[in-house]
Amino acid sequence: MTIPILLCADDFGLSPGVSRAIAELLGRQRLSATSCMTHAPYWLETASLLKPLAGRAMIGLHLTLTTLPPHPTLGALAKQAFLGRLKQADIEAEINRQIDAFETGLSRLPDFLDGHQHAHVLPTIRDAVLKIMSTRLKGSWLRDVWEPLPDLFRNAPNPIKSLALNGLGFSLHRQAKVQGIPANQGFRGAYDLLGPHQPPEILFPRFLAGAKPNLLIMCHPAYVDQALIDGPDPVHAPREAERAYLASDLFPRHLAQAGVALSMGLR
Repeated sequence: MTIPILLCADDFGLSPGVSRAIAELLGRQRLSATSCMTHAPYWLETASLLKPLAGRAMIGLHLTLTTLPPHPTLGALAKQAFLGRLKQADIEAEINRQIDAFETGLSRLPDFLDGHQHAHVLPTIRDAVLKIMSTRLKGSWLRDVWEPLPDLFRNAPNPIKSLALNGLGFSLHRQAKVQGIPANQGFRGAYDLLGPHQPPEILFPRFLAGAKPNLLIMCHPAYVDQALIDGPDPVHAPREAERAYLASDLFPRHLAQAGVALSMGLR
């Protein structure tokens, strides 16, 4: 039996090269989904690349509260969140602005919501996200970054980093389940994009191992263009390496060896 999983490319809209790479991979069915940075300067310029893919891929909102101006760094945002200095009404307003921009680009609501640098799991932010998911985005699904501990320790390239994310994500996982908000089941793909790491042809078979239905794996493929190099996001070479791997003949062989297939929706 082939197991359906989700493979989502984050950061559509960050640069033309990021968007073009993701759109090409979606068109070749090498991805299930992409999540869009509608706050990014290249969102409206590149959103048209997704329109021919309607019904063939899931398109979501990559809630962006860090990295891109005027938003702070993740560290600064997390400090404000844990000190109780964020106002839920302000976060809700920002989420709605980014949903508005999504609608401007694609004339519809997003299929799902997740967070750049997983900021959607932080205190106050997660409360705002849950409220939006239960109202304006009712019927859409939510990225759940929680992974059962046995699977986490077996499959994570950096168990300490993944365990920290798991702990932060547990409250959102629990509350979404209580409220009946649809979500993926299991989450992988996290590794140190800025530090030493194995190449994707080594990492991805590990992410695929022991997959269960509705597992979500995130990725960040791109053509590294000047807009990305000149922009505020420092991750470059790993994006190109992921794009080349996902476009290669090796990737579908790894899917088959793991007994999985990319699904275009939750099963």
